[in-house]
Amino acid sequence: MSRTLLTGFTLAPTWLRGWGWRHPDSRVEEMFTGGPIVEAVVRAERAGFDFAFRPDAQEIDPARIRDDAGQLGLDPLIQLAAVAVQTHRIQLVATLSATFADPFTVARQLVSLEHLAGPRIGWNLVTSLGGDRNHATPRPETSAGRWRRAAEFVEVVEGLRAGFPPDAVIHDRASGRFTDPERLRRLDHEGESFRVEGPLTTPSGSGGRLPMLQAGGSEAGRQFAARHADAVFTAAPQEESAAELRRDLIVRARELGRAPAAVVPGLSLFLGATSDEAWAAFRAAQSPATLARRRDAVAAAMHADLSDLSVDDSVPRARLRTPDTPLDARAERLRAVAARATLGALLESPDAVADLHWTVIGTVDDAADAISVRFERASLDGFIAFPGGSWTSVELACDALVPELRRRGHVAPGTGLRRDAP
Repeated sequence: MSRTLLTGFTLAPTWLRGWGWRHPDSRVEEMFTGGPIVEAVVRAERAGFDFAFRPDAQEIDPARIRDDAGQLGLDPLIQLAAVAVQTHRIQLVATLSATFADPFTVARQLVSLEHLAGPRIGWNLVTSLGGDRNHATPRPETSAGRWRRAAEFVEVVEGLRAGFPPDAVIHDRASGRFTDPERLRRLDHEGESFRVEGPLTTPSGSGGRLPMLQAGGSEAGRQFAARHADAVFTAAPQEESAAELRRDLIVRARELGRAPAAVVPGLSLFLGATSDEAWAAFRAAQSPATLARRRDAVAAAMHADLSDLSVDDSVPRARLRTPDTPLDARAERLRAVAARATLGALLESPDAVADLHWTVIGTVDDAADAISVRFERASLDGFIAFPGGSWTSVELACDALVPELRRRGHVAPGTGLRRDAP
């Protein structure tokens, strides 16, 4: 069977980011009702996306949300519950922090979602970049320690789910027996980070382990992904970084005797009926703070001072002297653009725009071409769509992009995260 893309759709209102919320069709007033997200995921399910994924953050910077919705949003598990009752097939994946969360509570929340949604709940386990001052649980000092805690977290959650199997609930009216206690078992886990007796107060909604998405690119994070994950979400603005991660995970999985995790980078999509419309939406979504952060990121990558330049200025050649530190491929491409263009053009070049996630600005065909090229070169296994700029990007990603990828033979009927069971 030929490879097909694993397609994810965000459960975050990414079209509101930057100044996207100012667009007339943004529906920003409904942001905290959850309504637009439910509507978007229903549309994504109809299009054939495999899963819907809710990223999360454990802290915010008040200064950054002065003019940008940023990471604001509903709690991932609460949002999944709202989406679950309005959808039927698409897999629903919530981000959970192994660093700060409690495994008994998480296990109970996940099995409760299984009862609401059926066997289509998954989880994205992370160790969290921040949030230490918002939680009582201390963060392990090293990456290895954090991922060791995450592995124990998985062991406890899955042990609790297995300890109260669905068939333990028999509700036999004739005999008066509601459950078969002999089918339940206590976990009695005592580990480095957790002590949990069990069993859960809610039976598991399905057998087998939950499908897992993972995010975290450290050495320890990659080894965790190779051992536990079905897919890996990564920020890979440049193709080579996703390709390297994919090759590495294949080698690690082979050594462990399991199927490799699929690599699914985030893909920011600013779509329009024409390229001009897409670029207009992209530019309109760029707040002054967004542009300032991009300029700082480009300057750091190039080892060049851009702070005193306006968007109409050219970058002085004296600032493009080769630094003592070797430059990576992205920095070399940025410097090549800077040598012949204004700062404004530099900040709209592909390597500047894709400062965090892979970014495509253009028509549906432009996006399908970009995805097809990376997929056919085996640089990725799929993507998670982050529509940006306006609600139009949501509509085009669902109603036009996925059908076009299906026409090209790159998309099969939605199957969820787990393609080949480990």
